[in-house]
Amino acid sequence: PFLVGKDGHDTNHNPYDSQLLGVFDGHGTGGEITSNHAAQVIPRLLAEKLQEQMKTEQVLSPTALKESVVAKAIQEAFIDADQSDPTNGEGGATATMILQLGHRLYIANAGDSRSFIGVYVDGKVHVVYASREDKPDLPDER
Repeated sequence: PFLVGKDGHDTNHNPYDSQLLGVFDGHGTGGEITSNHAAQVIPRLLAEKLQEQMKTEQVLSPTALKESVVAKAIQEAFIDADQSDPTNGEGGATATMILQLGHRLYIANAGDSRSFIGVYVDGKVHVVYASREDKPDLPDER
């Protein structure tokens, strides 16, 4: 996760302490069905998993959860959405998601699309994070 704001304050003055942003791009026959499914299901699954962990950990806010617990919930939401794909694998989609919890950002990526985070400093953009392309031929993707 990355910290938002060097002084410990939210730099975009968001009145909420959490946000979920996602981009889902379908491909192949049925890809639009798969991407729409992911866009509808992943936020719900993630919210359910975070609520469950909040009860287990006895905390009042997801911002109080450990980073590893949040990361596992995100990973499980992606896997569960993939396993419930209504096209049964006929369609495909790439997914990139950013979850802000307080001053932490969690970035999740599935598929061959890439995402990055850049900061603008002294008139230049500096990439501070870039995901990799998840390709089926990578050993840890099998």
